[in-house]
Amino acid sequence: MATPGHDPSSSGSSAPQTPQLSSPRSSIDASKSPRLGASNLHIQNPSSAAQHRQSFGDLRYPPSPRSTRQSSVSSIAIQDLIDNPPHRTAPDARFAHRDWRTIRVAELSSPEDLKFIDINANVEEATNLLIDSGAPVLLLRDSQSTAPVVGTFDYNALNAYLLTAVGIAQPSEENAEKFAKMAQSAGAGKPIPLRDVRDIGRKDPVTFLPESANLTKAIETFGRGVHRVLIAREGVEGNIEVTGLLSQTRLMRFLWDNGRNFPLIEQLYSQYLRDLKIGSNSPISIK
Repeated sequence: MATPGHDPSSSGSSAPQTPQLSSPRSSIDASKSPRLGASNLHIQNPSSAAQHRQSFGDLRYPPSPRSTRQSSVSSIAIQDLIDNPPHRTAPDARFAHRDWRTIRVAELSSPEDLKFIDINANVEEATNLLIDSGAPVLLLRDSQSTAPVVGTFDYNALNAYLLTAVGIAQPSEENAEKFAKMAQSAGAGKPIPLRDVRDIGRKDPVTFLPESANLTKAIETFGRGVHRVLIAREGVEGNIEVTGLLSQTRLMRFLWDNGRNFPLIEQLYSQYLRDLKIGSNSPISIK
């Protein structure tokens, strides 16, 4: 029996020690971390990959470019354009206090607008003239300087020629052989005369208006699908002499810039298209 103050471990004979068994609950409690409060919780946001679960359709087909395409013009820019329409130049005093319907087409054109080219010139020469002159269209005529206009050549005709030359556009059956030979010549680097390409693609008919025609007649002509008219004067021996060119764009610009001279036109600018009943409410689609 051990006396008080005597340490059994210090005695010479050591008694066998019984291993200490710890309770499973106590070991779990000892290793358990402190209880987390609501303020210590940190929830990570799911990644963008987790937010978007790909469907079988996404895996089978490439994504549509429409899903990532941005609008080229924002709604703010559109509203700003509506609130601040294009700037007008000062109205021409020549047309003040006149009825716009009686203005002659010759008053809106100038001989300087005309660019002529020989119909036997090649496409490269015509393209260079289009670029260098800045003209929207070239007037084709025979070698004689006083010969009448027999056709036009513009950027639409140039695009139609290029598409045919590379084999993208398919000509009609009656012109297939002709255009196939032309494409071969173009591929070989041979010059192609305008005479051979003037019938390619859809072209506006060459439309003439006399110098005395008024703007009402011009608008009626444009309403039939014509984009530009040649202003002509009857020359010697009945030959038609072209003295000017009037396009839809120039006419619309004239009416916009000089609207203050024409109250009938000016009052239309503040109205809505639906109130003016412009366009069709029942379009017809044919496939």
